[in-house]
Amino acid sequence: MTTFSRMQKLAGLQEIGDAKTPPYKFKSSDKGQEPSYVFVTDQGIEYVAKFDTFDDFEGFPITEFSFKTKNGTDDEVVNKGELYKVMSTITAILLDYTKRHNPVSIGFTPTKNTGDDMRRANLYRAFIAKNLPPGYSLDEQAEVSDDTIGNTFTIINDELWAEYELYLDDEYGDMQKDWED
Repeated sequence: MTTFSRMQKLAGLQEIGDAKTPPYKFKSSDKGQEPSYVFVTDQGIEYVAKFDTFDDFEGFPITEFSFKTKNGTDDEVVNKGELYKVMSTITAILLDYTKRHNPVSIGFTPTKNTGDDMRRANLYRAFIAKNLPPGYSLDEQAEVSDDTIGNTFTIINDELWAEYELYLDDEYGDMQKDWED
C-alpha cells in the first residue's frame, strides 16, 4: 500500500476536501461586529477564528476571515500533522457563520510556507469549494507582488452579490462607460 493510500485510509478521506473528516468541536461568540470561534486540537493547540465585518465605500457589509493559534500571528504556519482535521473545522466554522449571518461575502487569504507555495491555497480551494452551501460560490483572485505569489478567496452569497452589483451598475454605470471611452 502506498504512503498516500495509507494516509487516505488513516484520515478517512476519499478525496481531499470531502466532508468525511469530522471537525473538532468549536465554540462561537457572537459579540458585536467581530464574531469569533475557538477550537482545540488533539495536540492541545488552541485556534481562534475571527470574522471582521465592515462597510465598504457604499455601505455594503464586507466580511474578512482569519484564523491563527491563540498566541500566534496571522501569518504563522502551523505544521503539527493535524491538517485535514483543522481544515475540516475551519470549513465547518465558515459554514456555521454563513448560516448564522448570511453575509454578502467572506474574504480570506491562506498563509503560505514560502513566497510561491500554492499548497495551502489548493487545500483551501478543495475543502471550501466542495462544501459550500447552496446559493454560495467561491471566487479566487491571484495576488502577485515582488517576492510572492498568492491567492485571495471570496465566498460569495450569489443572490446578495447580484443585488450589490446591480446597485453599483445603477450608481456608477455611466462613470464606468466614461472611463472606457
